Amino acid sequence: MCFLQTVLENPSYRKHSASDSSHEGAEFFERPSNAEIWREFFTRLNVFRDRKNWLTAFSWFATCLFVLPFSVFFIKYFSLKLLLIGLFYSMVLMGTHGTIYLHRYGTHRAFKFSHSFWLQIARNLVI
Repeated sequence: MCFLQTVLENPSYRKHSASDSSHEGAEFFERPSNAEIWREFFTRLNVFRDRKNWLTAFSWFATCLFVLPFSVFFIKYFSLKLLLIGLFYSMVLMGTHGTIYLHRYGTHRAFKFSHSFWLQIARNLVI
């Protein structure tokens, strides 16, 4: 059995047995309605139903809290120049740092730096 099948709880709308339809002996997937999806979502956030839901509820709460600083930034400080700088930083610099330093060098030791100066550049490429 797959690890995720062991760890994750199946949604309440997921599987229906073959006795409910004309499909004999096989399980099939029925597309849930929007109401069923929302009901399942809020059931998984209910910390009073199950204590295991605290992590999910806290994660969504923290994510929603980021809406306020994002809104302030977008309203007061947004410009095309900052957008381009942010895209370059996040896509080029952080991507290069993650690939070269963290993955290739840090995980696999796939190469050695010719001089410690280049190691410091790669290590401190991102803030």
